[in-house]
Amino acid sequence: MSAAAFRLLENSSEDHFLPEDDARLELACRFFDANRLTLHQAANWAGLDRLGMEAALVQRGLPIYRYTEEDLQGDLETIKHFGEALT
Repeated sequence: MSAAAFRLLENSSEDHFLPEDDARLELACRFFDANRLTLHQAANWAGLDRLGMEAALVQRGLPIYRYTEEDLQGDLETIKHFGEALT
């Protein structure tokens, strides 16, 4: 067993280990999901490119982007502006 492995503590009598790369990826995904890391930061920390990080998030059912009410308001304003420009 490599020294770069993380021991997982569970309600089990068996020892469980997670390789360092896997642990870094899991933590990067969770920190990104908690808005503690940007996508770029999480990808760098996990040793992935942007597409690899996005794939890892999707595999875990985590959103890559969270559409906010501010985003919606901005989009509605843009649609209104383009609608007025076409008339």
